[in-house]
Amino acid sequence: MLTNTLEYSSVTKKFLTFAILLILASCGGEKGSGSNLDGVQSADDQENNSPVNVIVEESNDSASQDEASEEAENSSDNQEEEVQEEQEEETTSETTPPIEPPPVIETPPSIADCENSALQEDVVDIKPPAVAADVHSLALDPNRHGTIYMGTDFNGLWKSEDCGASWKELDSNLAIRNSKTWSLAIDPLNSDILYASVGYSGVYDALYKSYNAGESWEVIWPPQDQQEYWVGERGIMAYAFANNVTLDPNNNLHLILTFHLKCETAYTLSSLCFAETFDGGLSWKLIEGQAEWSIPAGANYLSNQIHILDSDTWVLTTYGNNIGVQLMEGMETPDNYRATKIPGLDGIHYQGSQSLQSSTSGTWFLPTHDGIARSQSKAANDWQIIPGTGPVTAAIIETENTLYASYCLFPNFCDPKILKSENDGLNWEPINIPFNDLKLGGYLAYDSAHQFLYFSTGNRLLRIKTE
Repeated sequence: MLTNTLEYSSVTKKFLTFAILLILASCGGEKGSGSNLDGVQSADDQENNSPVNVIVEESNDSASQDEASEEAENSSDNQEEEVQEEQEEETTSETTPPIEPPPVIETPPSIADCENSALQEDVVDIKPPAVAADVHSLALDPNRHGTIYMGTDFNGLWKSEDCGASWKELDSNLAIRNSKTWSLAIDPLNSDILYASVGYSGVYDALYKSYNAGESWEVIWPPQDQQEYWVGERGIMAYAFANNVTLDPNNNLHLILTFHLKCETAYTLSSLCFAETFDGGLSWKLIEGQAEWSIPAGANYLSNQIHILDSDTWVLTTYGNNIGVQLMEGMETPDNYRATKIPGLDGIHYQGSQSLQSSTSGTWFLPTHDGIARSQSKAANDWQIIPGTGPVTAAIIETENTLYASYCLFPNFCDPKILKSENDGLNWEPINIPFNDLKLGGYLAYDSAHQFLYFSTGNRLLRIKTE
């Protein structure tokens, strides 16, 4: 309040002085009076130290200094931010973790209504009329009971959601439609995730993955981001002929892929190799075969498949070479695994054959060229062919109390049948199938919710009531 009063008195004093001088000048004051005015102003300014002008000048100088200081500060801040961002980018680049697979989304169980009047026979052919080609692969959704996937020879990939009463074709683009679908696999936890290996197209041969129950597909082998597995344009194989995909029953992100062509020996130790992934196909590593494994001269292809017995033990089945059937141990650290040829067994010329460990007895069953091989310990010297179960066994599956197996996989080679055993595979007998034109004995699959057994025979896809 005191400061305001002093400022007001000073201004009043100057105003009164200025008014008196103007009156005197108007009454006849000469030019000198103007000088006096100037003098008075000067004297007054001096007396008051030109408070207004000085304040304005100081204010302008201060503002300029403030602005300069603020600009300098902003510039400094910007430089610090840029340096900090660069450091963060460098740190992020140095510490970026490997690609992590997306979180697992489990599919809740469901059971489709398959009580349709048109399909009430005990054995019925459910292959859709639109499919003129052979059925080559088959997979049942383990969570959505009643959903079936069927792969064909150059006639697309098909899906049914009502136990085969109706079908729709999936992804009818050139990639899968113009190829042979060798094998199919469904993630046991997330049924929206499917894998399909295709071949014989010459252009689209690859391993495909779907994230939306088969509505669309993307290539996960050959791996686009791992150029070390590429030779020329088509990869470490002569071309990317994906043979068979095996899904680890104990790890839904662990897959093994075999190839239908020899690996390039200029880049690998053996002419036989496999690809392995632990993240559902986001990244891969190559597992080389043994140096002594050789392919006959002139042979450019391989029929081979991996059966995962447990995390450390696999079985490799091959056909038409000296490799035979190999027990592979130490697969948790595959750089130093051991391989032992199982005596008396030969593999089969087929993709997607099905091995089994009985959930009740623990006994192992393996499809071979000469019939079903059985072992209670899975040791290399403990496998025995069960008489009367061949030739060319394709699939072995288990229902609640019964084992089923299919044989005569080669087309038009023998009489295809389904065998049944109710004593842990010691004895087998054929089941009655009212068709006499079956082309081959292929895949088997069982829907426990509807008690349906599915059997692919090339020219037919049969659905069989088991109860």
